[in-house]
Amino acid sequence: MGPLRILGVVGLMASCGIMAGSAGGVEIDEEDIFPGDPIVITAIGEPARESEVPFGVTVVTAEELQLLAAENLAEGLVRAEGVYVREYGGPGANKTLSMRGGFAKQTLVMVDGQPVNNHQGGDVDFNALTVYDVERVEVMAGPSSALYGANATAGVVNVITRGIPEEPGVTFRGEYGTYNGIGTTVEAGVPFGRIGVTGGGNYRSSDGFRENDDYEGKGGHLKFSYAAGENASMHVRGQYHASELGVPGPLSFPSPLARQEDDYGAVNVGFDGGQADALYGQARVYYKNQKRRFSNPDPFFPTDDTHKNGAGGGRGVVFRQITSWNRGALGGEFEREVTDSTAIGKRAGTTWAAFGQEDLRFDKLTTVFGVRYDSSGIYGEAVSPRLGVRYRFNDYASARASAGRGFRAPTFDELFWPDTGFGGGNPNLKSEYCWSYEVGPTLRWGSHLKIDAIYFYSNYEDLISGWPPDNVARAFIRGAEFGLTVAPLPFVSGLVFDATGTYLQTRDREPGEQLDYRPVHTEFAELRYRHGFGDGAFALTPSVSTELVGRQQYTYYDPITFEPFKAWLDAYALLNARLAFKAYYAEFYVAGKNLTDETYQTIYDYPMPGRALYGGVVVSL
Repeated sequence: MGPLRILGVVGLMASCGIMAGSAGGVEIDEEDIFPGDPIVITAIGEPARESEVPFGVTVVTAEELQLLAAENLAEGLVRAEGVYVREYGGPGANKTLSMRGGFAKQTLVMVDGQPVNNHQGGDVDFNALTVYDVERVEVMAGPSSALYGANATAGVVNVITRGIPEEPGVTFRGEYGTYNGIGTTVEAGVPFGRIGVTGGGNYRSSDGFRENDDYEGKGGHLKFSYAAGENASMHVRGQYHASELGVPGPLSFPSPLARQEDDYGAVNVGFDGGQADALYGQARVYYKNQKRRFSNPDPFFPTDDTHKNGAGGGRGVVFRQITSWNRGALGGEFEREVTDSTAIGKRAGTTWAAFGQEDLRFDKLTTVFGVRYDSSGIYGEAVSPRLGVRYRFNDYASARASAGRGFRAPTFDELFWPDTGFGGGNPNLKSEYCWSYEVGPTLRWGSHLKIDAIYFYSNYEDLISGWPPDNVARAFIRGAEFGLTVAPLPFVSGLVFDATGTYLQTRDREPGEQLDYRPVHTEFAELRYRHGFGDGAFALTPSVSTELVGRQQYTYYDPITFEPFKAWLDAYALLNARLAFKAYYAEFYVAGKNLTDETYQTIYDYPMPGRALYGGVVVSL
């Protein structure tokens, strides 16, 4: 689906939806979002203060994404508790998320509640998930299949895009940096009473730092929002992104001619509203279409494959205030997935689900219990329960505990990939399952101080492993997380310090070895300062951040005997910084990534870029 068709469909659906007043998105007053206790949606499916829900949610704001100089969503999630980002090297290379030591395919990624994981390979094209129209990102670690179904085993990432702007405005951004990196964006928003329109376009390119490591991507988005009443709203959003990149391959077996082309389009229609103190409903319908072509005219192993994946679905849920202390929810969901691939042929599957949730809130105690039933023509049936409890000792201290079951459905590639001499897919695969438990305290002093500490234990069964794949592996992952926010620091107005850390112990139960690519520890820390003067006409904003990643085990195979060997990637430390100066309508900035020019890898045989410097200007009118 091309960009004009995507945006045309959005316009048509918006006009129909606005006239009918029957579709929408959650719109939250900015005054309700303040540091220390933000309003979150992902934890229990409807807006609630983070301090009131028994599940841990990290909120990454648009400003925090900007301070990290993030070009896509994955780059900005390094600051979230429990998240580790692995990359295959260059500017457009594949990026994967690991949450609490889980596999990338066990993390569900959504945009405004719409799943974006590719059902053929299970991955997410993070290049298509730009950050320029993001209001905030909610990251919830731990099984969430009781609310969101398949692939929410290790956690959920939900991107919330901007709604109705307060006033008309347009923002231009231009950037240039190392490796001939070019980035430009245009973002605009216009309110018309209860109706708001936001949209934008972006372009990014880079020569990369290796042979055949170039990248070029462009895209756009358009969103219509409508505030139907005090407690009701709707939205219609469309997005399109296209990219072309080189695929240099590993150092040992480079692929100087391999190329990849991606096209991604999505449409999302949503309604939220009702009587907030009695009945509250949500409805979503969506469609997404992704096309990927990979070609490599290698003289020994030539490849030219095209994969087309489409998925459409819907979700509806009703929340009802039963008593002053009891709020219940009932909902259903369906999704139809279709693949047309030169590798696995034409495949399709449909999933139906029903779920319920009970939210019990007393003076100091909150308990949430939910369960979901999924039925699929591809992977069969699954039942996913979840229970969470939070107890507030006083205004400053609370503790929470939760237990839940999650599952990951096998991908179409794992099921149907043809045997090319090295084994093929396994159509008899079952889903993976995980029981996970967590407990820990939270200390909070208004908007000035927040400290989180969590111990968790996850037990995985029927893990899909090996090639040909089979449900043979069993593993456990246990560890601890912490989060610290001090805002502002004492006696220094405008100075904010954030830190997160994750510590893991992972084991494959047979033969008892550590799981590959699970760092034994990861830490992130950021110090930022904002000083405004001249009655707000000028501002200086410096920030510095560091990421520390411990060593991690990996498996490599002897190129002659194909015998597996275990080895370790070295630990590494990254230092990044950004300095911005605002003068009236323009902001000038310089930024640096990996300032110490660290040599490191997150995937064996795929080197990461060295020191990179950027500079640019943002003009807001």
